[in-house]
Amino acid sequence: MDYRAAVLIGRFQPFHNSHLEVVQQGLLLADKVIIVVGSAKAAPNIKNPWSFEQRKQMIRDALMKAGISAYRIEIVPVRDYYNNENLWIRDIQNQVSEYTNPGDSVALLGHYKDNSSYYLKYFPQWEFVPVKSTRPLNASDIRKSMFEEGKIPVDDVPSAIYQWLHSWMCEVGPSWTAGTDGVSFTADMGARQGEWAFIKKYKEQWASAPFPPTFVTVDAVVVCSGHILVVVKRKFDPGKGLMALPGGFVKQNERLQDAALRELKEETGIRLDKLILENAIVDSHTFDHPDRSLRGRTLSTAFYIKLKDGDLPEVKGSDDAERATWIPLMDVMAKEEHFFEDHAHIISFFVNRG
Repeated sequence: MDYRAAVLIGRFQPFHNSHLEVVQQGLLLADKVIIVVGSAKAAPNIKNPWSFEQRKQMIRDALMKAGISAYRIEIVPVRDYYNNENLWIRDIQNQVSEYTNPGDSVALLGHYKDNSSYYLKYFPQWEFVPVKSTRPLNASDIRKSMFEEGKIPVDDVPSAIYQWLHSWMCEVGPSWTAGTDGVSFTADMGARQGEWAFIKKYKEQWASAPFPPTFVTVDAVVVCSGHILVVVKRKFDPGKGLMALPGGFVKQNERLQDAALRELKEETGIRLDKLILENAIVDSHTFDHPDRSLRGRTLSTAFYIKLKDGDLPEVKGSDDAERATWIPLMDVMAKEEHFFEDHAHIISFFVNRG
C-alpha cells in the first residue's frame, strides 16, 4: 500500500455509486479509508435530508454488500462552521488523527468538479490524489428525482442504499417499484417534498429578474439570565417545524435595526418597550455565507440584545410559529439539528464573544 490512510470528504446525501467507486480506489492505495461525513448536525432539509447516523448506516450497508471489510473503513462526522472555516478544518484534522500517527502517509481523495471542491486545498499536509468514477454522478440530481418526481434512480445508487432509501420514503413493502401510483409516502418524505415544492416555486418567482436576487433579512439574538429567546416550530416552509431566531425580511422603508426590533416584537410579543430593547443592543454582525439559505443568496444582519439578568420577560407565539420561548444557552449547540438554517451558529457567534 502507498498510504497508511486515504481520506474522503463529502456530505453523501445520499452515498451513490460514484462514491462507492472512489472508496474502492482508495482501498487500493491505502490500508484504511476514512470517510468524513459533513453537515453532521444540520437540521433536515432538501439539501441535507439525512442525519449523520442515517448516512453512516447507508454507507455501511453499501460497503458490506460490496464485500468491503468494515475493519478497513472509518466513518466520522464533522459539523458545519458557517462563520469559521478554520474550526471545520481543525475538526477534520482531529478526526483523521484518531486513526493515524504523526508521520503517516495520508492521501486526500477527490477531484475538482466545481466550486464545491475548494476545500481540497485546505490540507497541504496530505497528498492530494485525484480520483474519478467511470460514471460521474451528482447527489443533487438524485435528491431532485426523489423529491420532485418521487422516484429513486435505481442505476445511480448501490442496491443496499436503494433499499434503505425506499424504506425511508415509502410506507409499503420492498416489492414496491419506484414511481408506482398509489404509493403512500412517509412523513419525512412528505416534509421534504413540500419543502422542495416551496423552494422551487420561490425561485421561479424571481427567474425573470435581470439579475439573481440578493435578499436582506434581520435576526434578533436576545439573551437574559443565561437563556436565549427563540420561536419554536416554524409553521411554514422552509424549515417548517424547526426552532429559529425571531427575524424576517427588511421592508423597503425601514432601517436594519428597526426591522429587527419590529420582527422581534411581532414574533415573540415580548413585553418590553422598544427603547429598552434599543439600549440593550451590544453588538451586530452580518452573516453572509453564500450557502446559508436554501432560498438563495440571503444576507442576515443579527442584533445581539443583552437584557438585564433577572426574571425572563413574558413572551408568546405569533402567526408564523407555534410559540416563542426562552431556552437555556447550553441547549443551543446540543440541539443544533433542530435549528433553522444557521441560527444556532449565529447564537454561538455572539455568546462566545461575551
